[in-house]
Amino acid sequence: RRVSEREGLCDKARRTLGACKSRTRQPPCSAALVLVVCRAVNSPMPVGANRPGKPGGGTKTPRYQDDDRKSDDKESESPVKAKSSKPVAEATQKSTAGKTADEHLQELRIKVRQAGGPDIKTAGWTCKLVSSPKLEGVSSGGSTTALDPCWVEPETSKEFLKRKNVLKHFGVSEPKKVTREEASIASREKFKELNKDDKLPRKIGEVTILQWGKVAADRENFHNTRFIWPIGFKSRWTDDNEQDVMYESEIRDGKDESGAPDDLSKMDGPIFVVCVTRKGEDKPTEFFGKNGKQVWRRATKDDKAKDHTGLRDEEICKLLEGLKHASSCKNYEFIATRPPQLDLDSEVKSTKKKKKKSRSNGDTDQKTKVAGKKRKADSQPKKESQKTKRARDREEKLQDKAKEKEGKEKKQQQAAEDKRLVREEDARKRKEAKELQEIEQKWLSRYPIEDLAIELEIEAMEEAKAAGHHVPAQRAAARAVVDAVERGWGQTAILAAGKEAAECRAAGDTDEEAYEKAIIKGEEVHDANPDASGMVVDVDDKCCIDNEMLCRVGTRVKMLFKTDEIESKFSGFVSKCSEETNNISIDFYDENPEWEVPKNDPDVEILDQGLLRLPPSVQKPQRAPMHNADVLNVARFVDAFKLELKLPKGSLADLQDGLEKPDESEFIALLYQALLIGAMEAAKDANPNAIVPAAWLGDNTLSQHTWPEIARRWITCGPHAELNKKRCPEAVAAATCLSATAGGAKSRPEGHLKLLLCLIEDCFDNGDIHSAVDKRVSIEHDTKGIRDEKVKDFIQEEKLNQDRIKTAREAVVTLDEGDGTDLEPVPDEDTATAINLHESAKNNGEVGAMTESEEASELRVAFDEKRAEWKKRRDGRGGKAADKELNDALRQEKKISEQRTKAETNCAVQLEKFCLRQAPLGMDRHRNKYWWFACDAATLYVEPPMPPSGQAQPDPSSYSFEWRMWCGSEAMKQLADSLCEQGVRECELKAGIQKIIEKLGAEDQQSQSKVRAQLKMKQPDDRLFLLSFQFALQEARNIKEVLTTEQLQTLSHELPDWQKIIETPFDCNQMSKLLQHLEHAVHESLSHTKRTNQREAASRARADAPGAEASAQNGIEGPIAGGSAHDLPEEWQNDNIYVNQRVRRDVLDDKGNHAGKANGTVVGYLPKEKADFKSKQTNLDAALWKVKFDDPDLVGSEDLEEYEVIQAINDYKKMVDSSKSAASLRKGVAPTRPADSSSVDVGGSELVYDEGAIDMAEASNKVTGALWTSAMQREAWRREVESAALSNSVVRVCYSASVLCENVLRVMGKTRNDLTTAPRRTRTERGKRPRDVTDVAMFTSVFQNTVTDGGRRVKRVNYAENGNNDSDDSD
Repeated sequence: RRVSEREGLCDKARRTLGACKSRTRQPPCSAALVLVVCRAVNSPMPVGANRPGKPGGGTKTPRYQDDDRKSDDKESESPVKAKSSKPVAEATQKSTAGKTADEHLQELRIKVRQAGGPDIKTAGWTCKLVSSPKLEGVSSGGSTTALDPCWVEPETSKEFLKRKNVLKHFGVSEPKKVTREEASIASREKFKELNKDDKLPRKIGEVTILQWGKVAADRENFHNTRFIWPIGFKSRWTDDNEQDVMYESEIRDGKDESGAPDDLSKMDGPIFVVCVTRKGEDKPTEFFGKNGKQVWRRATKDDKAKDHTGLRDEEICKLLEGLKHASSCKNYEFIATRPPQLDLDSEVKSTKKKKKKSRSNGDTDQKTKVAGKKRKADSQPKKESQKTKRARDREEKLQDKAKEKEGKEKKQQQAAEDKRLVREEDARKRKEAKELQEIEQKWLSRYPIEDLAIELEIEAMEEAKAAGHHVPAQRAAARAVVDAVERGWGQTAILAAGKEAAECRAAGDTDEEAYEKAIIKGEEVHDANPDASGMVVDVDDKCCIDNEMLCRVGTRVKMLFKTDEIESKFSGFVSKCSEETNNISIDFYDENPEWEVPKNDPDVEILDQGLLRLPPSVQKPQRAPMHNADVLNVARFVDAFKLELKLPKGSLADLQDGLEKPDESEFIALLYQALLIGAMEAAKDANPNAIVPAAWLGDNTLSQHTWPEIARRWITCGPHAELNKKRCPEAVAAATCLSATAGGAKSRPEGHLKLLLCLIEDCFDNGDIHSAVDKRVSIEHDTKGIRDEKVKDFIQEEKLNQDRIKTAREAVVTLDEGDGTDLEPVPDEDTATAINLHESAKNNGEVGAMTESEEASELRVAFDEKRAEWKKRRDGRGGKAADKELNDALRQEKKISEQRTKAETNCAVQLEKFCLRQAPLGMDRHRNKYWWFACDAATLYVEPPMPPSGQAQPDPSSYSFEWRMWCGSEAMKQLADSLCEQGVRECELKAGIQKIIEKLGAEDQQSQSKVRAQLKMKQPDDRLFLLSFQFALQEARNIKEVLTTEQLQTLSHELPDWQKIIETPFDCNQMSKLLQHLEHAVHESLSHTKRTNQREAASRARADAPGAEASAQNGIEGPIAGGSAHDLPEEWQNDNIYVNQRVRRDVLDDKGNHAGKANGTVVGYLPKEKADFKSKQTNLDAALWKVKFDDPDLVGSEDLEEYEVIQAINDYKKMVDSSKSAASLRKGVAPTRPADSSSVDVGGSELVYDEGAIDMAEASNKVTGALWTSAMQREAWRREVESAALSNSVVRVCYSASVLCENVLRVMGKTRNDLTTAPRRTRTERGKRPRDVTDVAMFTSVFQNTVTDGGRRVKRVNYAENGNNDSDDSD
């Protein structure tokens, strides 16, 4: 039945086994059933089946069952047998892997030991082969089933089918396999790190390493699978028993002259040498051998001596693996890649030895047992008495106590000695650590250093390290490099100096000696390569470089023109760029039209935009607008001196709006007026003799309608005119077209910026500016002094408080330790874990929900009670007072720190408030300047530097360095992170940028610059033109109001329709005509004019008038001189080279004071023979020349010597040249091309004068009863009015009308307040602009209700709103 149901019974047995494994105890029949079934199917015993009679396997097998089992054993060949009769078949049975159970056990044993686990064989683990779960059942051929290993734990009989589960059971895992490359890299890094600070000689194990040697990787005889024999390796070993003998071992190359005997010489392999030096011997004895053991046995004369070379020490072998070329030893196996050497059978061997010894001893004991009994009986002593026995016991006890006491004393002495040695060792280590720390601090205290030296310093130190030099030599090289960089040497000389310093320091020289030799070497290299100086920056190829030459709107250029066979370059800027035609338009700031030329025109030169080098890893900045520096400088000046110069209030946006459309900007008009006043007052403050025309500075002549013309005259004709042509040529060019339209609307925004900067430059000599500067300097000095005093006080307080904290902490430590017996309790590991878990739950608010074990709670509570008792004892010793003192000192430290921070912040705010100029944030290693402006807070600008020293400096007019910018705090943060804190410049720059980032916060991470990318010129409208025209008309009405009847009759005679014109003039021509006739009416009515006219009429009656002809030949002429040669006595002659020459002389008033300058003509010559005059200079007879002035009633005539005539002629020529120079600017700065060249003609004569120059020439003349100070000034005014009318310049017409009105009121004895159109209020602000007019259709309808007859806007008053029934809106 069993045979017929073999398959079913087998399955049933397995199911039964599954049920048995889940129970604690099994019924006896289960095991018997499983055993019977397994034997019936001729299969091994399944997993979990317990053998009968084994632990956990049920009850003892009955005798009858045992008999059946024996019979079954004979019939079957089951591998499951009794322990006492294990068949051979089971031992030889193999698994599917082809291994026996013992082999599987040994394999797992090795794996566990390699992973760091215990020896499983020693622990009692076993292995058996069971049927494989993957291939269960029996094959059809009747063969046995497939077998897999099963490992059984001895304690719980737990079985494991997988090797990884056994490793997991021990809490280990299979070690990671290390590749040869990984082992090589790790060994190399470890060797470098160890030799960085700890140099040779070094003791490792029993030997002292003297030299590492070099690895011969290409020679296979110098390494094998387990050892490397470096050539030159040296070590020292000392025998403890022979202190007078010193052994030094060395590995030499057999091919070299090693001094070995003949049998070892010329051997291709290592030769081991041991040098034995004995005390008293001068020369050591050398022993040679093919290997370490051989040579050491010869040296020590001991056949059992070990190899003391040190190469068998695993730690030394690991360090040798870190030598250069060790990784190239192809036969060598790195230690990390080798399987661990496990002596697994040492216990078995030792057990066998013990058994063998016990067996051999057992035979001897058996033989001597009988003889021993006889000897014992023969030698047994007699019994001693009780008294003797007690005495002997007492003596033994006393001896034992004495020995015990002596042993305790020795132990105490030894412990004390050990403690002393430990303390001394600790003290020595602390001293060494302190010395090393001081050396390191001294090294680090040298920072910050020259920024450009940092990279070269690192390079020099790496070279010294690669050469095998120690750390002091490397640092000596670094110091030499820094000094060489500061001397301005090139990179070759710098690195040569560093190399020389490292070599000298490694050779034993001191730091000073090495430094001196390095400097000498560097100077030699530098002198040999003089062209390499200044190349430190150029060779830095790691930096971020921006040197792209861009051609965009605003780019500064120079264009070549040829005038009168002379080629000259004129400055301009690109106003338009066309991608389609590849052309650019160039504007020269003046009124000339734009020139359109190709981008590659050879006559056009793009100015150098600057080479920008930035530190590595810096985000490349954007190109800032071309005008950003000018805009920010103007805004900064306005903000700094708005109180001193009464500048208008406005933002950066107001300034840019005004530059784009100046005719509609009140801010620009007020700014120009305030700067003009400040510049003129500054000229007077700087030079008391400086001359400024009164009309330019008048309250009524300088207004919103006339400021463009006055600004033009000040820049092109003022006292700084020649200087402006050199320092601000763009401003001079822009000034030529400033008065072409109302409000300067024809000038480009770039031109207005240059004009404002030129006026700002002139304002720096202003007295108010100087006073403000002195005041701010004083405040800044006082603020810094207060800050320094406060910092000093804070430092003193911090020092005292630090001493207080130190004393308090020492007191707390003393109380904590007590007398050394009552120390603060420290929790053990379990208690600390329980306390940390409880504190964590308490902080998170999870105390109630935390599940704390009872044991952990008891540990925590017990420790808390123990610590509370200790704290109570500590408080009894004064601990509470000591804690209070320490806490008070710490709070005081925090308070002092907060007060210091607050004081420094307040001082910084004060210093920033009274800052005189905008200083850059700092410079980086390449000396780029970084700028930050409060008005554009979200932008950081960088300005390229000038070319480095050693190279030719370019002409300032040949470059226009463009700024770059970063916008937003995020870009600034990236820039700050890339800066090196060890650099002297970048350290300061980084701190400044970080402060700005703190100010900005997170809001401006991606902000944009407030400076517009392009300032676009907008088309002007007619509103301001109409306002200015009405202003000029009102000035003409004011003049008409003060005219007398005689003057009105003269006006009606000369201009019959003047009344119609004065009511509704049509254009500037009619206005000019009206002003000229008004001037003529007033001028002709004056008494001195009448006398002059009578004299001229009498002179014209004569036949010859040479003075008039001479006057007509000059470019600037007045009326006919007050006489001619016919009016002179007969002795005066006219046949001299100076006769008829125009002159300019200083004249005196009746009191002998300087009254100004006057123009005249030389009309006669008197030889010295007839002159009867002695020169004041030579006291000799001298000739005389008579000069007739153009205003005889005001000045008259004068007799001059020759040197006076020459000086007067030269002064007149200078005035004419100045006037011509100013007049030439009216055509613009850049000359027109030959095809377009033409001259401006006024009244049939070429324009060769400028009224601004005449104003400057006549400004020193005292005001008299005449309308003009001279005839020349009158003629210049009349020509200016005509020229303004022809060019339709309402600004110039307004200025001429204002000047004429002021002069007429002066000669008529009137003031502005005498006019019927005078405003009701007498207190007005200078340059106040009227409010905007919303609708200007015709100027006549607009100004009836909004402007008074005097031309001033007045505020409308609604009396109804003020409670007055009168609703009159008039003035």
